[in-house]
Amino acid sequence: MSQDTPQGFVEQWIMDTPPANRGNLAVNFDFDKDTAVTFDDDIDGNIFKNKVKKAKPVGAFNGDTETIGDVPFSDKKRPSNYTSTLSRGDQDSLIEHAGGGHMLATRTQQSSKSAFDLQKDIEFLQRQIETFKEHRWKGPSVDDTIRRLLRGQPCALDFYKSKEAKKALLDTALNTLDGNCITKVLLFIRSTSRIGVLVKIVEDKPMAINLFASYLRQSHEYEELIRFYEMVGDKEAAGMLMYERCKSERNPKTQLEKLRHCEMFFRRYPELSPNVPLLQEHMNLLEKQIKIHNVASNSTMPALASAGSVLFYSVITTLYYCCRYFYKDTATSSPCNPRVFKTDFKLTEQQYMFMAIKAQASLRDWTEIDDLLSVKGIFGTKLKSPIGFKNVVRFVSNHGAPDEVKLKYLNEVSDVEERLKLAMDYNAHHVAINLLYQAKDQKKLEAYINRVPPGSEYRQVIQDKLRILAIRK
Repeated sequence: MSQDTPQGFVEQWIMDTPPANRGNLAVNFDFDKDTAVTFDDDIDGNIFKNKVKKAKPVGAFNGDTETIGDVPFSDKKRPSNYTSTLSRGDQDSLIEHAGGGHMLATRTQQSSKSAFDLQKDIEFLQRQIETFKEHRWKGPSVDDTIRRLLRGQPCALDFYKSKEAKKALLDTALNTLDGNCITKVLLFIRSTSRIGVLVKIVEDKPMAINLFASYLRQSHEYEELIRFYEMVGDKEAAGMLMYERCKSERNPKTQLEKLRHCEMFFRRYPELSPNVPLLQEHMNLLEKQIKIHNVASNSTMPALASAGSVLFYSVITTLYYCCRYFYKDTATSSPCNPRVFKTDFKLTEQQYMFMAIKAQASLRDWTEIDDLLSVKGIFGTKLKSPIGFKNVVRFVSNHGAPDEVKLKYLNEVSDVEERLKLAMDYNAHHVAINLLYQAKDQKKLEAYINRVPPGSEYRQVIQDKLRILAIRK
């Protein structure tokens, strides 16, 4: 019998109940009576109790009921339009608790949803799937993406493909003032666009330009940085970086080639063209240094063995090198001649004398220094220093000049205070004692005696000067 009727449910329930637990449930049910059956079930352990209530007759079908066991049934036929008073909840409870807690394998009659509801669910899911398909390639909002970048959360930037979307992404990142976030967005734009597109996006954003330039410099992408500076219109920064990269080259011939290329770059832009003469001087100096280096490498002078290379040094240092090792070279065609070098690079007399006297003092050639300072005049030869005699005293004293040499140049210092200071600094005791005595400064003379070595003749001189000053008082 079908389970679409209460009779079918009850018979199925009895069949599914184990024989040992059926008890008095094995009865003959007659649904042809006019008595309705309801179940108010209560489970206590494995005991199933049925409580049957007398239902009101339906329509004109009234009659006596017949009781079989504990369950009463009507002995009259029910009409075809008879509606059972057994509720759906009671039917479900009857099925679930039948047979001392054993559940039926399936429930086919009562479903959680009707076919209409299932069709509605299917249509809703189909609409959802279509929506997901439509929006699956659309990225999150710009604000959400930047927020995830700030928090360090994973996010995909590949959704922003157009120039406008990338510009909006960068603008939002710039508003955060977070350098890491802005740099990430810039690197994304760089990796997905041409350099021209990147320049168009950042050309009016100084913060983005500075951050991107800083990243390229730290990652040593100097060629890319020079090109970037040139495209954003910062020609001076591009030129200075190019010149800086030229100077960092340690191969002289390669550096010379790069300097020529840098000169061409400077000539291209009016704002850089005033620096072209400086580049030319640098190239001339490097060419001269290469020639001097080749001469020094082939020389047999012992001093040049430990002198080191003159390459990549300044003009003044190169002049000192020539004065130190090639001062006697007087050939006008020689690249090492310091006088020719002075003329080629338009150095002043003070610059030349400064390096020449310093170089001869390091060689302890006091006679050569005298020749440099001696000037012939109408009234004979006299000493004249373009760099000041205090510098001469300093040079000769630092290289251990004898006292008579220091005294000779100290007496040429015109300022008395400067002369006294130099004498005291470089232990020219004779000059210092005489100056203090002439100034009649008894206190400084008494203090100066402590600077003179014990047993020195200068102690006796100071004591004699002090006695004379005491008598004159």
